[in-house]
Amino acid sequence: MTWKIPSPAACLADYRAGPVSINYRKTLHCLFATTEVRCRVLGRDPSPEELLCQMGIRCLMTVDSFVGIAALRMYFRTMLEAREAAERAGVWISPGEAAARNIRMPDWLADCAWERIVEADRQARSRTLGQLRCQYAPELQAMIDECAALGDFGSQAERAARLAGTSHTHMHRDARRAPQRRWSDIDSELFAAFFAALPAGNPVEAINSVVSRKPAMNAVPRLLVRSAWLTGMRSIEMFRCSLVQPVSDDAGASAVSDPMRSFRDGLLVPVGQPHTDGPVIEPRILLIRTAKTRNASPNLKEPMRALILGGIPPEEFEWLAAAARLEQLNLSRFEIRRILDRCRSVVRTTSLLVCPDRADPITLHTFRHAFVSEARRVLSAAETAALTGHTALRTLNGYGRRGAAGRRSTRWLPEPDPARAAGIHLEWRSEPGVAPEPVSEPPRPRLEGDMI
Repeated sequence: MTWKIPSPAACLADYRAGPVSINYRKTLHCLFATTEVRCRVLGRDPSPEELLCQMGIRCLMTVDSFVGIAALRMYFRTMLEAREAAERAGVWISPGEAAARNIRMPDWLADCAWERIVEADRQARSRTLGQLRCQYAPELQAMIDECAALGDFGSQAERAARLAGTSHTHMHRDARRAPQRRWSDIDSELFAAFFAALPAGNPVEAINSVVSRKPAMNAVPRLLVRSAWLTGMRSIEMFRCSLVQPVSDDAGASAVSDPMRSFRDGLLVPVGQPHTDGPVIEPRILLIRTAKTRNASPNLKEPMRALILGGIPPEEFEWLAAAARLEQLNLSRFEIRRILDRCRSVVRTTSLLVCPDRADPITLHTFRHAFVSEARRVLSAAETAALTGHTALRTLNGYGRRGAAGRRSTRWLPEPDPARAAGIHLEWRSEPGVAPEPVSEPPRPRLEGDMI
């Protein structure tokens, strides 16, 4: 065959493969970069074989490796198709000239021989994900040992993650290393300074800005921050809560002992109903539709939880009453997301202004941590879980500050649902290897100094 030698521009215009999808493009660029990093650590030269080896290592470490192998097969196939089209026209092109238009091909792959591309494509097509895992598992262990011999410090999981180029969130559960907790506590003084630095506003202004769909919503961050500080609610739960009170004085006693049962029996009515006008009947109760019920323990799964607002200061109750009105506005998911994104941005900016040297910037979820830390000072683990909606002791222990139990609370806290706390205590006590704190009976009396 007589080969024509056209200009490079003609080759690119006539035979280069078309653009690939954005998902495959990101995956391929990640594969190229991680291959170069691993080869540089081990002192190797990048090649198509090393690219396939990198794919095999990622199959061992990641849960979305099927996307990577599909992208690699597609990439090799489009290059070979472009080469075949050029051969039919009597034109010779290099692998770099046959690559897709929107792929930044590294030099070590663009300058390699076509025989190596063909062999890599054959191996990628002839092996499943399981076969790749079996083939490269011994090689990954050998690379880990080689890293150790080169003086790399860290555990085997850390070395494997660095070689595979995986992040913590995409690693397999058995290969995942628990992240280091960097959360710092927030006391009342820091919260007061942070709350004062937020844009000014009161509960009424916060609700009016949400109702009018104003883009600024200056008072809404104050509303969400105060609600999270008082109740430990998740961000989405602030749009799923409601305030209720006993329908009569006789129903107050049963509401304290088992709020959810009283709610199901119709003994609790929303605060502000026409037939409840007049004197406020204590206790007022905050009902929260619990988020993340899919991750809950099957025996403890409940759609709602109750917080008894006994002895709450009037100014604090105004903020919770305003938060309870958010559910009545029937906001769409898009509107809720827009409000939360705006508030998170304000909270992050305020955190940098108030405490610029803090290791972990303050977020809305930080106040949930602070609430758990404060609750664990005076309540048992089961009672704290009844307040926060946790159903696993291991998850609860990841919140708050360890070793805080037994101290005196320095601010107002809601009271947990006694029936719910007792159920959590019995369930945790039946689990093997779990010894939670006993539920205190009767509950600790609220002191005047607890309210600030």
